[in-house]
Amino acid sequence: MDLARYASAKFLKLDDLIKAGRPLLKTIESVTEGNYDKPVLRFTDGTRLSLNATNVSTIIELFGSTESDDLIRQDIELYVGATRYRGSDQESVLVRKPAPRESLKAELDDEIPF
Repeated sequence: MDLARYASAKFLKLDDLIKAGRPLLKTIESVTEGNYDKPVLRFTDGTRLSLNATNVSTIIELFGSTESDDLIRQDIELYVGATRYRGSDQESVLVRKPAPRESLKAELDDEIPF
C-alpha cells in the first residue's frame, strides 16, 4: 500500500519561494474548493497552493476559461511578486504562464569548435 496518499500535502507559502531563490514550475493535477471559499491547486508533486483573488483572475486570463477542468495538466510558474492588500503592497506568491522553452534542437545546435 502506498502511504503517500494518506499524507497531508504541503501548502506552498511565500517563504518556500524565497528559499528556492527562483520561480517554481508546477503542473496542475487538480483543483478543489478550499477553506474560505478559495480554490486550491494541487500539483503533480503533491504540493498545493490556495489561490487568492488576484491569482484566480490571472489564471482565468491566462487560460481563457473559468472552468477548473481546463486547468488540469497545465504548467504554471509560481513567483514572488507584490499584491495590494488593505491599502499597502505586500509580497505574495503569484502565478503566471511559464516562459516557452526553446526547442531541443536550438539547445543542441551549438557550433563545436575544432
